Amino acid sequence: MDLLGDRELREETQSLGESIDTSTAAGRFFYTIVAGMAAWEREEIASRVATLVPIRAKLGKPLGGAAPFVYRWQDRKLVPNPEEAAVRRLMYELYIDHRRFKTLARILTERGYRTRKGDRFTGTTVERLIRDPIAKGEHRANYTRSRGDGKSWSLKPASEWVVTPVEPIVSEELWNAANTIIAERRRSRAPAPKRAVQVFGGLVFCHCGAKMYVQVRSPKYVCTKPSCHTKVPQVDLERVFQEQLRRFAFSPEKVAASLAEADQTIRAKVELLESLRREDARLAEEAEKVYRSTWPERSPLAASGRGTRPLRSAASSSKRRSLGSKARSTS
Repeated sequence: MDLLGDRELREETQSLGESIDTSTAAGRFFYTIVAGMAAWEREEIASRVATLVPIRAKLGKPLGGAAPFVYRWQDRKLVPNPEEAAVRRLMYELYIDHRRFKTLARILTERGYRTRKGDRFTGTTVERLIRDPIAKGEHRANYTRSRGDGKSWSLKPASEWVVTPVEPIVSEELWNAANTIIAERRRSRAPAPKRAVQVFGGLVFCHCGAKMYVQVRSPKYVCTKPSCHTKVPQVDLERVFQEQLRRFAFSPEKVAASLAEADQTIRAKVELLESLRREDARLAEEAEKVYRSTWPERSPLAASGRGTRPLRSAASSSKRRSLGSKARSTS
């Protein structure tokens, strides 16, 4: 080995068994040939393995490594493991309800479920298991390649994938529902909305008109308007609501008053509708009179209604304005 091109720092190798001496030209030549043949053999082995992998995958034979979660190798075939199948099926159902991988992992851990190695579930593990199509009966093989030592794996082109049918764990509809949610979230890049923990979160309005929420580490509903900051204890507000609900449910007078108010509102709407119909008929009659007095020779058109379309359009605009003004007065 020549270091920095200095002959004084050159190191030679002498093998006692094979009679190789790199201090001579013949020894260095032989050493180079042996190293070249070793590199060639290594590449040949890698090429044979890469050619054999898709063939074994198409035959459904194992390619090495552990079987996917919920499955096991039996007689060179992938069969479901009944003990793990219920856990994976539960993942899809819980994800459709919560739509968060970390939340789902926490729920599985709290219920005592663990991975095959005994570790806790993580958000990354849950996402990988939910997206894997083997759960619906499609086992993929020869679909990834390594980027090198210590690096991640990358997907191969879809034309090189080998998909073999296996016994499904979940229905295709359930698998598609969960993965549709994942695809939508990836497209929008928006996190799933958090569910309100408080009963009246976003439903309570302050006297200033702004909404009230329970802030972090606070037991009170706080007005969101910066200049107001009115606070109402959460316990007091819920107690008042429960009391009002109890009075309403067990008071026939309250129920009767509510029904009477609803009937009165319906009668007001019916009267408004009748008045609008009368207004429409009056405007149509006036439009007919104006048209006949202006163009008496075109009475057939007037009779058919085609000649009064501009006037009817004006009448419709007047009717809409009248409806808006009456609706505002009613409200």
